[in-house]
Amino acid sequence: MSHPSASSTQTAPPVEQPPFEQVRRGYRWRSVLLPDGRETSVQVPLTPEDFLNPQEGDLVPESTFHATATTDLHSMLRLRFAADPTMAVFRDLIIRWGVPSLSNPAPDIAVIPNVRDRDRNRRTFNVWEEGARPILIIEVVSPDYRKQDLVNKVEIYERAGVQEYVILEQREQRGQVIDLV
Repeated sequence: MSHPSASSTQTAPPVEQPPFEQVRRGYRWRSVLLPDGRETSVQVPLTPEDFLNPQEGDLVPESTFHATATTDLHSMLRLRFAADPTMAVFRDLIIRWGVPSLSNPAPDIAVIPNVRDRDRNRRTFNVWEEGARPILIIEVVSPDYRKQDLVNKVEIYERAGVQEYVILEQREQRGQVIDLV
């Protein structure tokens, strides 16, 4: 019977996770190979570009206002269009436009007509495959990604041919909370 050598029983040094301040805007898990051959997962902070091109599994914290607004809007719009089996309402679903050099964000809410099998489980919505595009997108501004919500996404949705884009934002001015649409 062979005995493991001392070096094979040593554990690899721990992989340092980024400080909270770097991942508070969101992160994704990545596998890394340790020097001893084992694999572990680490949190990788999201960049503004990642926010515009999310991957399934990205974790982006949201405020209570954001969570309530998107949940309520999604529920109300699904109820509004319940009788039309071709009108889909999606929340946080990555939209793949099929347009070269155009980012593929996951809108907070997307209303899309002429969708076949609207209740089918989807990981993404591929505009070119489905033959349908959103007519309405609603974004609730994320304070950490304000520029992306107010500037970058407006440009993306305009280039993608979205007819209506609504922005909801909650800000504090002089100690009072103000909801902006």
